[in-house]
Amino acid sequence: MKISRKMNKRAEVEIQFHWVFVIVAGFVILGFFLFLVMKQKGISEVKISSSIASDLKAIFTGAQVSSRTLNVVKIPATKISFTCEKNQNVVYSVFTIGKRSEPIPSQVIFSPGEIETLKLYTWSYEWQVPFKVLNFLYLSTPRHRIILVEKKSIEGKRLCNFLNSTLPDQMSKVYISDIAQTPLTQLPDQNNNVETIVFCDFTSQEITNSISYYPAQVETDTLVAISIKGDEKFGNIVFHQDGKDKFINPSQPIKYAGAALLLGAIFSDNSLFYECNREKAIGRLRQVALIYEEKTKQLAQNARAECIYSDSYTHFSKLKTTNDPAEITQSASALSRINSELQSKSCALIY
Repeated sequence: MKISRKMNKRAEVEIQFHWVFVIVAGFVILGFFLFLVMKQKGISEVKISSSIASDLKAIFTGAQVSSRTLNVVKIPATKISFTCEKNQNVVYSVFTIGKRSEPIPSQVIFSPGEIETLKLYTWSYEWQVPFKVLNFLYLSTPRHRIILVEKKSIEGKRLCNFLNSTLPDQMSKVYISDIAQTPLTQLPDQNNNVETIVFCDFTSQEITNSISYYPAQVETDTLVAISIKGDEKFGNIVFHQDGKDKFINPSQPIKYAGAALLLGAIFSDNSLFYECNREKAIGRLRQVALIYEEKTKQLAQNARAECIYSDSYTHFSKLKTTNDPAEITQSASALSRINSELQSKSCALIY
């Protein structure tokens, strides 16, 4: 009997050990297959991200060629992030999909910080100072609403009319000509990802002090408010933060030179991203100004007496060194005048 009991206990222990072994082995095998699945999923996601990133890079390059043309691009459901940073005198910008980041070495792209859409709007506009420097690229989606608010002033009406007529009609736009009659609190909620409110000729104080300028019932991921004092040639832009019941903490006024930089603010969702891309554009301006300066000096060598090119040299020197949009605007205006004078005398043109 004792031997039988010992054998039974031994059998029970062996059975328990067997099941423990089976369970442990099962977990090991299951973990191994889960590891393979996750690894394969990661590899697949990287491949998909890389494919989309490569396609978008080609799309961005192609879209920038045709100025003032809106393209609607269908893309897979994915999140695209844009960053722009300045390290000493070098501006570095990238766009990121998943774990794949692609540098944007020379293009100037204005966009919300994050885009998640099946339809991507690409639109370009030339930056001329006064010669063409490059086409800026602007990115948007059907769920990005731009609200233009006109102040009852000549400048406000002119600025808002310019923006409304320049921005593509296919984009989601709202024009408010009288905020007293149509306060932002009456705006319908369209479940947009981004809402950008553009106050034409309003002061920063007017916007931060008035709760009626805030669309309280609108639900959106990103709410951006900018106030602009100026016109399509030159002015100041102020970005306002979303205070959840009114706009707060306005940025310092940011100068712009030309319509292309003015438009860039409408597609940016913060002042740092906008200023970074502005610096990138000015860096490209320096390179192009150098080329036109060399061309002008060559023209001057064999020019007729009445064809005076030397007046342009100081303005090219300014464009090669300044970061100030006010000085860029002044030099651009002067070069435009000089070029017109040369044309009136049948001289070879600077640009």
